[in-house]
Amino acid sequence: MSWIIRESGFDPERIAHHGNKFMIGNGVLGYRGTLEEFGKKELTATIVAGLYDQVEGKWREPVNAPNGLDTHVYWNGTRLSVFEAGNVAAGDKAVNSVNVGRELDHSRVELVSHEQSLDLRQAVHRRRSVFRTADGAEVAITAERFCSAARTELIVCRFTVESSRDGELTIVTGINGDVWDINGPHLVRMESDVDGAEGGAAWEVVSLSASTQELGLPITVAEAAEVASGGEHEVLRKDLSIRRRFHVHCRAGEPVVLEKTVAVAAGLEGETADEVRAAAIQWAREAGQLGYDQLLSEHAEYWERKWSASDILVEGDEEAQLALRYSMYQLHIIAPDRSEKVSIPARGLSGQVYKGAVFWDTEMFMLPFFLYTQPEVARNLMMYRVHTLAGAKRKAAEYGYEGAFYAWESQEAGDDACTLFNVNDVFTGRPMRTYFRDKQVHISADVAYGIWQVYGLPVMTVCC
Repeated sequence: MSWIIRESGFDPERIAHHGNKFMIGNGVLGYRGTLEEFGKKELTATIVAGLYDQVEGKWREPVNAPNGLDTHVYWNGTRLSVFEAGNVAAGDKAVNSVNVGRELDHSRVELVSHEQSLDLRQAVHRRRSVFRTADGAEVAITAERFCSAARTELIVCRFTVESSRDGELTIVTGINGDVWDINGPHLVRMESDVDGAEGGAAWEVVSLSASTQELGLPITVAEAAEVASGGEHEVLRKDLSIRRRFHVHCRAGEPVVLEKTVAVAAGLEGETADEVRAAAIQWAREAGQLGYDQLLSEHAEYWERKWSASDILVEGDEEAQLALRYSMYQLHIIAPDRSEKVSIPARGLSGQVYKGAVFWDTEMFMLPFFLYTQPEVARNLMMYRVHTLAGAKRKAAEYGYEGAFYAWESQEAGDDACTLFNVNDVFTGRPMRTYFRDKQVHISADVAYGIWQVYGLPVMTVCC
C-alpha cells in the first residue's frame, strides 16, 4: 500500500491535476500523467531536460516534444474513450465538456470502471478502463508505461485490450506533433518518415522530426510498435502526425497486446538533424527487439538501487510513509543523474509553467536530499552553475557589477529568463513591474552556499 498512488473513477475536472500527480520521468524526459487517448487540450506533454525555445515576442520556455504514446481504440467501429462513454461509476456526473447539457446515449458505450495508479517503487504508471458496449460486451483497456531509468532516451508502453465477446478491434497508435504549448508553437518543419522492412511491423519504425524556432535545434521522436496478435496494419500520415492502424479480430477472453518503444532524441550537443533522426530510430528499433519485459526489468533494477540508497521507513503511519516516498519519487524523476549541464526546474519536467527555469529553491531545498542519498547528483546540480557562469557574468555586467550575478530564472545558458513584468493586475490586466530579476541578489549567495556544501562531500560513490 505504501508504494502505490491510486485514483478511481474518471472526472474531467481532475485531468490537469492528475497530469501532475501521475507523472513519470527519468531526469532526461518527463511525461505527464495523462491517458493514452488524450491530446493537447488535456495538456499532454513530453518534456526534454535542457531543450528550450522562444517564439518572438513571447516568454522562453521548455519544448514539448511530439507525443509518442498517442493511442486510440475502436471496438466494432465505435471509439472507446473515457470522454465519449457514459460514466456509470460516477453516475454520469463526470463527462466530457462536449456532452455537458446533453442526455447521454447509454445504448452506445458506458464506462463501467476506471482506475489510474502510480507504482512509486518501480516508477510505472498504470491505467485500467472497463467499457460496456452496445452489444453487451465488456472491453477492458489496461496500459502501463515508464520512462526508462536504464535507457533515458526511452518511453516504453504496454497496451492491452481484452473483451468478453468476439469482435473487431482497431488500434490507432503513433506520434502526434500537434502538442500543447503555452508560448509556442516551438516546433517547425515537421516531417514524418517510415524506416524498416516493408510489411513487417516488428521491424518498422515510424518517426516525426522537427526543429525549434529560435536556435533551429533538431528533435526526433521515433516509435517501434508491435501487436502480438498479428492482424493487418497500415501507416497513416498527416502534416503533424504519423500513426499506425492495427486491425485484429479479437476473441473473447484472449488479450490483444500492443507494445511500444518510443525514443526521443534532441540535438543538445550540436548533433545534426540527420544524426538526431538516426539515433532516435536506432534506439527505438533496438528497444523494440528487446521487448517490454526486458526493458521493464532493467528499469526496475535501476529504481531498486535508487530506493536502497534513499528510502526511509516510517513505522505506524502508512499515510506519512506514502507521502514521504511520493515526495522522494518526485525528486528522483527530475534528478540529473546523467548530466552536469542541466539542473532541476521549478516545476520539474511537468510542462512549461515557470518557463522551465532553475531557481534558488534547487540549492536550498532540494540539494540536501541528494547530498545524503546520491552525492553524484548533488555534484551535477552544482556543476550546472559552473557551466552557466558565463551567463551570470553577463548579467552582472548588465547591471554594472563585477563578477557573477546568477539568474533569478536560469535556463540552459544561465542568462536570466525573468522579465521585468511578470504578473498582470487582476482588475485591469495591466502588466505590473516586479523586482525579482534585479533585486533578488541572494541567488548568488545561494549558489555559493550550494557549491560549498558539495565541496565538503566525502569521496563520491555512484549508486545508480
